[in-house]
Amino acid sequence: MTCNCKNKLNQYMEKYQNIMIALEADGSEKSVVEHAVLLAEQLQSKLSIIHVNDLHAGSMSMMMDSPKKITADMIREQVIDYGLEHILDELDIILTKGENIAKSIESHCQGVDMLVLGHRRMSKLKANITDSVDEGITNLVSCPVLVVQKD
Repeated sequence: MTCNCKNKLNQYMEKYQNIMIALEADGSEKSVVEHAVLLAEQLQSKLSIIHVNDLHAGSMSMMMDSPKKITADMIREQVIDYGLEHILDELDIILTKGENIAKSIESHCQGVDMLVLGHRRMSKLKANITDSVDEGITNLVSCPVLVVQKD
């Protein structure tokens, strides 16, 4: 049986035109971004990055430190730090706020052909007690998901 790899590649190029990367933007996602960029370049796909800020990110609080608010400039800087500045001109960055990260990402996945996200290994105890955020996302979105091990 002969496989016509060129035809298969053309099928994938047509199927995966819009690839989105979901980033925590914590600096540990170089491999995630690299895999997504490589895939987007090979398939000639449009690439976007989404980050969900906590509802209270950047707010002043007397009780506790608020989560850090991630900006588009911070994401651009991270992409440059990863040595991938050549994608910045064509890159769409989506910043949103939400209490539930998975639901926030899912609401932005209309028209996305593939979602790429990172995963950090958890201890067996933690894995048995709770689902990771990436599991929550993969359970909600309707597009294929590529999960890449974080650095």
